[in-house]
Amino acid sequence: MDHAYHFRCKMGKRIAINPKGVWDPSQGPDAKVSKFPVGWSQVAIKGNFIFISGQVGANEKGEMPLDLKSQMELTYENIDKCLKAAGATWDDVVFMTIYGTSLDVEFYNIWREVQAKYISGPPFPALTGVGCARLTWPNQKVELDVIAIKD
Repeated sequence: MDHAYHFRCKMGKRIAINPKGVWDPSQGPDAKVSKFPVGWSQVAIKGNFIFISGQVGANEKGEMPLDLKSQMELTYENIDKCLKAAGATWDDVVFMTIYGTSLDVEFYNIWREVQAKYISGPPFPALTGVGCARLTWPNQKVELDVIAIKD
């Protein structure tokens, strides 16, 4: 059996969405360092591809709790809002990248516990984990971006 296949889709123009209930990128910490517009959207859609910018554990006012679990929960809530705004669900997610300031056992256990509320799997989306010394926001511990394909 040949497992290779090709598909075509009409891509159309890029659509950008900044969902209600997710913090406005023009209010984030990077908005204060430049006179230029922020230059990115929370969600970009091209054809049936949905790209969700790195979501952080901040509420719509830009307030971020200090503990990892609360940040992780808010991060997943924000992604959930972005998916819904794009007309997608977690079943449409095919790839995720998670960034953390400490990819230790505690981080892994909290991540799996929170993710299980949204993705029961298997099959799970593909995932890349990246450990880094610092993320954009002060005291930020996690960031997660998503690619989804809507049938």
